[in-house]
Amino acid sequence: PLKPEELDLLEQEYALEGGEVRWRELAYLVDGGNEHLEQQPLKSVEPVRRIDMMATKPIESPELLDLLAHLKSFVGYRNMLVKPFFQDYDPHRNRTVTRHQFAAVLNLLKLPVSEDEVRALQDGFAATGAGLEDKVNYLDFCRRIDPTER
Repeated sequence: PLKPEELDLLEQEYALEGGEVRWRELAYLVDGGNEHLEQQPLKSVEPVRRIDMMATKPIESPELLDLLAHLKSFVGYRNMLVKPFFQDYDPHRNRTVTRHQFAAVLNLLKLPVSEDEVRALQDGFAATGAGLEDKVNYLDFCRRIDPTER
């Protein structure tokens, strides 16, 4: 589902005077092209690749990869469930929390990380997308350190 701010962006982009919308152009972009499925409903088409607007960038830093490996073994050894603690701060299940909330959960879990390492994790798992400048993608983080999380 689209968020209200995303709907506002679509409305601004495709609005016409009088409250109308350029729906054909929008539908063309959403459906992925000129397959004309209304004329050939049984036509085989390639699946549309969706871009995950919340995805984080690939982690390349050896120090951060080492830290994640250490945290994964720590979490696995203690048989901890990490994601539920983040979800307490994410009632709408947007997969993100603020940088402050992220640090608070790490502290609550008593994960062995320094302040510098917390900042590195926040930067490494920073959410991308409009309006997500102060957000951390905790789901990607949990998938990296919690062996039970998929």
